[in-house]
Amino acid sequence: MSDDFMGGGGKAVPFKNEGDSHTVLITGSPEKRQQTDYHTRKPKFFDDGKPKWMWAVPVQTELRDPQDPWDTGARQLFLQWKSLEAVRLALRTVGAQGLRAGGLLTLTLTGLAPGPEPRAKIGWSASYIPPTEEMAPIVQAPPAAPAQNPYHAAPAVLPTLPPAAPPVAQPVATPAQQAGVMERLRAQAEAGRAAAASRPAAADQGFESEPPF
Repeated sequence: MSDDFMGGGGKAVPFKNEGDSHTVLITGSPEKRQQTDYHTRKPKFFDDGKPKWMWAVPVQTELRDPQDPWDTGARQLFLQWKSLEAVRLALRTVGAQGLRAGGLLTLTLTGLAPGPEPRAKIGWSASYIPPTEEMAPIVQAPPAAPAQNPYHAAPAVLPTLPPAAPPVAQPVATPAQQAGVMERLRAQAEAGRAAAASRPAAADQGFESEPPF
């Protein structure tokens, strides 16, 4: 995917050459955004005045920027046109209604338009594994403590009430645990693609033009 998708929203999962493929862990809900021009940052529109949309998906990857010691591998996956069509087909194939946190998505760039650079990315393939219980510790963050307003004095009755129970932090997987899960799920993704290739393509289940991502 080109940097045109960035729109000021963090590092993107890169797709530059045919064959580029990434297996990513979905970490949040996809967000619909209007595309922006990389140089001017102005919103993009079709000739008839309608906005050009894309989906920004927060993901965890194994990518690391050697120039950034704080890079955790968190990225944004930007989907539009042919890449979005490939992901929709992957969802239909497994009977999923949308991308969900904890799911594993493999996206591959399979074709570039002929001609001089920059060339449009016109060929994509995708596979999707819905989330499982073992992914929950990775995608859940500890809940934040309730905010306190220092400008409001507490009513006199409050000290007599029993204190609220502190929030219970959810377990967060270590990088080693996360890498192990990613490796196992990559193997599952390969097995799923092999199984899908051996059976007829799934029938269209009547998704709307804008699926409930």
